[in-house]
Amino acid sequence: MGPVLRQLDVTNLFTLTGLALALGVVIHAAHHRPITAVLCLLGCGLVDLFDGLLAKNLLRRDEARAAGPVLDSLVDACAFGLAPAALLYSYVETPIAIIVGIVYASVCILRLTYFERVGLTTSETAEHYVGLPVTYSALFIPLAFVARSFAPDTLLRPGLLGLYLLLAAAMAAGIRVPKLRGVWYVAFAVGAAALVAFHSGGALAEWGTGAQ
Repeated sequence: MGPVLRQLDVTNLFTLTGLALALGVVIHAAHHRPITAVLCLLGCGLVDLFDGLLAKNLLRRDEARAAGPVLDSLVDACAFGLAPAALLYSYVETPIAIIVGIVYASVCILRLTYFERVGLTTSETAEHYVGLPVTYSALFIPLAFVARSFAPDTLLRPGLLGLYLLLAAAMAAGIRVPKLRGVWYVAFAVGAAALVAFHSGGALAEWGTGAQ
């Protein structure tokens, strides 16, 4: 096995499913299936939530362990930077959406760059992150799309633009965000699963409409 493929193990393969789901966000957004794209984004969040647990609990080759953090950061750039920006433009389709998407994705990449240099926390034992982790986009953006059930698109579109700018500001800010631990870790996962269940009907409707 060559040196490139020796970086693969169960954990890194699991991380790469996040890349596949990020591509799903872009593809479904391009085909104007926003709720299906949102489901893929939720999947990205769940993958990022649990790949760290796999990394800590599975035996790993040195090459795979060393590649893990870099791979995770690259996948995060696609899943929580590029993919949400594509979803925003597909749904809003205005020049301002392009600008907001670029700002959002750029801040996301800058944050991940910061993480690669100095880490998200002030120390390994810190109880908080500095700034909003990019993964939280996979929670807040699907939450915003819940409003589509009772609010017209004419209201949701400007609301999404504002949300993306708020997320970008929170990622860049020096605010302290508690790390997910114990019951909150489970609560985050359960909340994401609930959003998957909520949006599944809308996704099925999108596919049914496309088949007509």
